[in-house]
Amino acid sequence: MESFRIAKDTYIIDPVFFDVPEFTSVYLLVADTLALFDCGSPKSVPLILDGIRSLGYRPEDVTRIIVSHIHFDHASGAGELLKYMPGATVCVHPKGSKHLVDPSRLTKSSSKVFGEMLDKWYGGFASVQEHRIMEVDDGDTIDIGRSRALRVIATSGHARHGICLYDPITEGLFTGDEAGIYFPTGPRIIPTTPPPDFDPDHNIETIRQLLALNPKMLFFAHYSATPDVDTTLNSSMEILASWKEIVGECIREGLDFEDIVKALRVETAKLLEPIHNRKDMFSWIINHHIPMCAMGYIHYFTAKI
Repeated sequence: MESFRIAKDTYIIDPVFFDVPEFTSVYLLVADTLALFDCGSPKSVPLILDGIRSLGYRPEDVTRIIVSHIHFDHASGAGELLKYMPGATVCVHPKGSKHLVDPSRLTKSSSKVFGEMLDKWYGGFASVQEHRIMEVDDGDTIDIGRSRALRVIATSGHARHGICLYDPITEGLFTGDEAGIYFPTGPRIIPTTPPPDFDPDHNIETIRQLLALNPKMLFFAHYSATPDVDTTLNSSMEILASWKEIVGECIREGLDFEDIVKALRVETAKLLEPIHNRKDMFSWIINHHIPMCAMGYIHYFTAKI
């Protein structure tokens, strides 16, 4: 896939996860040095390196790999990328750093959700040497030069080890997965709600806090960017609440997992009508993403019992 400029000194590189183009964004941020926001998986490393070079930059000049959270599609490639970026460190929330060093527990947990597809999609999780990790937390800044001091915002609705970034150059917010999955076609947005950390109430409150920052742009990890901040974030909160009601009602009626998945698939098909012609993307979301979302909501409800 082609890499391209999305905003001032900000570029998208598509790591083509799940063999689905235009679904995942790795961002290259340019200042005196280079930074990546999210870093794909070991399988996507060649595409990311080629993307950096195609934009006229050198992987060797990347000094920061910033991971929004440690899920496989956002952080599992960091250790492999570091082989090509000798001066780089990986910036991660303190709750995620130990899992970058030793991803065995994370791998075991993720295997319960995705099974044998985990290795097929990602190619494992490349560990990171401890001395190449920089922990960042709420209020910290990651300075890459030219007045581009990226402000860290700790978020934990999607995952306890999540961060977003506020960028003074673009006045934009890099959302990771905290505000859901954005589809420029339509446009549309749907939640991403994996177990075990997902909490819809906390996720909604987090998005409300992000909205209060008054960013001018949203940069989504899935996928691309939009200046339509208020409408997009409000839609994200509304759908999170709507899906909570749907799953909660299913549980109260004693319906099983497959019934809950079916109910969410019906809602998703309505929301994503504009991308029905993208059979690869639509199929992946319906067949893989929605069951994972159902697991997240079910875990939330059962943990409260």
